[in-house]
Amino acid sequence: MEFLGGLPVNREETLALYAQGRDAWNAWAQNILDERAAMEKAGTWAVASSEFGSRDAKNGATAAWMKATLADFSNSDNPHTFAKAVDFSGYIFPGLAWFDTAKFEGRAGFQTTQFLGNAWFGRSTFAGEARFEEATFNEEAWYSNASFAADVWFSQARFLGKTLFNEATFTTSAWFNNVNLAGKADFSDSTFNGWAAFDAATFTKDVQFNQVSFNSFVSYEDAKFTKVASFQAIRSERAFSLAGATFHDVPDFIQAHFEEAPRVDNLHFRRPVADPGNFWVRSKARVKRLVQGNETHPARYRALKRLAIQGHDHESEMQFFAGEITSARRVDDFPVPWRVWSPEAWAGALRWWFGWIYQLISNFGRSLARPLALWVFTIALGTIYFLSQTPDVVREREAAIKAGAPSGPITFGTYSMLAWSRDQPCYAGLPDKNEKGELLVTGLAAPVRAQTNAATEAVHLAFRNAFIFLDGGTDAAHRTFGCLYGIERYGDNPIAIVPSSVTFASMLQKAFSGLLIFLFGLAVRNMLRMK
Repeated sequence: MEFLGGLPVNREETLALYAQGRDAWNAWAQNILDERAAMEKAGTWAVASSEFGSRDAKNGATAAWMKATLADFSNSDNPHTFAKAVDFSGYIFPGLAWFDTAKFEGRAGFQTTQFLGNAWFGRSTFAGEARFEEATFNEEAWYSNASFAADVWFSQARFLGKTLFNEATFTTSAWFNNVNLAGKADFSDSTFNGWAAFDAATFTKDVQFNQVSFNSFVSYEDAKFTKVASFQAIRSERAFSLAGATFHDVPDFIQAHFEEAPRVDNLHFRRPVADPGNFWVRSKARVKRLVQGNETHPARYRALKRLAIQGHDHESEMQFFAGEITSARRVDDFPVPWRVWSPEAWAGALRWWFGWIYQLISNFGRSLARPLALWVFTIALGTIYFLSQTPDVVREREAAIKAGAPSGPITFGTYSMLAWSRDQPCYAGLPDKNEKGELLVTGLAAPVRAQTNAATEAVHLAFRNAFIFLDGGTDAAHRTFGCLYGIERYGDNPIAIVPSSVTFASMLQKAFSGLLIFLFGLAVRNMLRMK
């Protein structure tokens, strides 16, 4: 049979060449690819992107090449039925491969097939098993409204262009494990009546599973979603697993319905991949992410949290709650209520700051180390402050400031640490006496002072405050404050002196310590998954 330029140009010629077997077909395909390479070298090859296909010819020679490379096996105007099993395994399709509305009555084998142009399988029907393992789709792949009555395998297939499986029907098992979808993918409104396996699949661009019906087991375990993954309004009647899946953007499960609690444990969220475009485009995208959040992210996290609650997955529930709080920043919540007349603006500002503090000091109730470390820090800070208020340290510090030392926190801390390092003794009192010849301000009795020092009592005071309700009794309080700040006479009773600054600092330490203890207990409860 004679072909125009060695190429099939109609249905009969296409089928005739296919009948000669894979070697003859691939020899033809290689010859065609060599002609294209020659055209590219001569500068006569010219294509442009189009809305529905990735290539449109820009001159007559290119258009003739594309027309001649059309592998027309079936189309909507002239559908074809493959009454027996077909085997296209290892075939190379240099141009458009047209299987639109085709009927495959037997087994359809497309393993390791290379589709270098668009591949059209829209509205096709597969009565037997369909095998597309390790097939490569260089441009667009259309399976819209396709029907698979038996098992179908796309395992390890590579889709480099746009991929459409919308409104497709999978009657039995559909295997997409380890598939690589490098272009945008759309499975919207499709139906999976059997096992749907997307384990370890890679979705490089946006993917949509909106309104998909999953009537059997579904697994996306260890799948990787680089861009937006939308599962809006899906319906799952059996088990649904996302265990170990990785998302670079928050998946959208808004209005998703699950009869069985889905597995969302061990989900991984990564930072977005590098922005496309030139330096200016990338910079604008980064600034936009910094100053303006994604308005749909809070709702997406709420949907994920609902799934975790349904699955009694307490750890994931906390993770999604944290995501909901952080993603609301720069969307609903802002640090400054610019609309001062709006109660919602003030509520958003309060959520911003309380959420930020909650995240900082406890990682949203998930960290044991943070509140514990801050609690220990308050003890150290309280010790330094209480020691700094003893009259002897105050006197030394003020003398140093008069001599030229700066009056900031460095000098404050320096003299407190100096007092600590030398085991500052208890305050001994003042020489001033009343009309009876009694000292107005004294210290502890000498035997008691000999058993302690100001540094030790400052630690005791900080610890008592840190434990909030820990109280060694009036005798202990008398010893601590008397050692640190002295004792004054109130009538005939010796009363330990407590400076107002120390009282206020103790109140603050107790309040903050109480919060930290609560957050530590909350983290313990969350760690043990207690309700």
